[in-house]
Amino acid sequence: MKRYFNYLKNQKAQIVLPAILLIPTILLVIYLLFETAKLSRFKIRSQFALDSAAFIELTSYSNFLNAVAYVNGAFPFRVFRENMMYPVPKEEEDDYEGPPEITYYDLFYQAGAFPAMAKQDSNPRDDAGRWELKYVETDKQEDVEKGEGRPKSWNTDSPQVNDWKYGINKQEWVKHYKYVYNSDEDEDDKENGIFSPLTLYIAVYKMFENIYENQKKVYERLTAGGEFFRKSYYYNSSSCKLSQCGKEGVRALQPYKLGLESVTMKDMNWFWRNSNDTDPGALLLTHTNPKHAKFMPLYQFSYLDKPTKSKIKKMYTGIDIREPIIPPDNYFRVNLKKYAKKLHVRAALQCTNESNNCVWPYPTPKYQVRLFP
Repeated sequence: MKRYFNYLKNQKAQIVLPAILLIPTILLVIYLLFETAKLSRFKIRSQFALDSAAFIELTSYSNFLNAVAYVNGAFPFRVFRENMMYPVPKEEEDDYEGPPEITYYDLFYQAGAFPAMAKQDSNPRDDAGRWELKYVETDKQEDVEKGEGRPKSWNTDSPQVNDWKYGINKQEWVKHYKYVYNSDEDEDDKENGIFSPLTLYIAVYKMFENIYENQKKVYERLTAGGEFFRKSYYYNSSSCKLSQCGKEGVRALQPYKLGLESVTMKDMNWFWRNSNDTDPGALLLTHTNPKHAKFMPLYQFSYLDKPTKSKIKKMYTGIDIREPIIPPDNYFRVNLKKYAKKLHVRAALQCTNESNNCVWPYPTPKYQVRLFP
């Protein structure tokens, strides 16, 4: 029995040699796990950088389009409804078949002076696929010039602008309601339109024009040369130099630059009368008059140009953006560059309209950015 235990004791010494030989193998496995984790972290970080850059770039698009949609519809509707709800009673002993009382809002909206909901007390629903904001329509030039509405094409995605004298308030109602201009100022002051509803109307649309122009400048500055995309990718990724980062992604985005056109009125009629007048007179505001040059032509709304309509439709399904990556060096000195595949993301700009045009008609500010792997 004693000899047996001595035998087992001698056998334990033989395990030491294989154990020593296993140490390098274990170290190699540890290094392999470390290098694999480092490579995975690099890949995840680079993919995050591309996703972030694509999202930030298209956010500039969505912010611009949503801002234009607001300026086109919701802002005019809300501003004029909140500031033109003063009552205008019908003239005494007037047999005109109209409501006993209207508001300044009615007087301008029914003339097609701004787009709005058909019902004055209704609001665009948050869950609606499109906001029913549109102009009152008419087909005849003479009706347009008398303030009976706007051409039907204005409520389409390809508006036609004619050299007409667009009425901004309803001539027929000025005749029968106490919408009067009692002023002691001379004719020059009348020519400048010193009257609060007209002044408000011009001031509001000049403000909308400034908003549109400033938003357009911001969009163009942020997307010029893909600089914003490239820097975003560079700061979130360690796989490239600033001069090289994002070049392929920028080439993929370049064909999708947005182009918009604006509708303006060169000439417009504002109807007014004194309290002792029967028929209204018309103040013609025109871009050829030096007195009116500071606000005429007057901005109305903006819409997507023809090339952009096809682009925006493609952007609904997404733009394929790819970027090459250069893997970091590793302990085993394996050249991973020839195995490295390009990063990929599909970035989409979407709104609730099937054509992906929520700018005009029915301006609905619901553009958002989505990313697909």
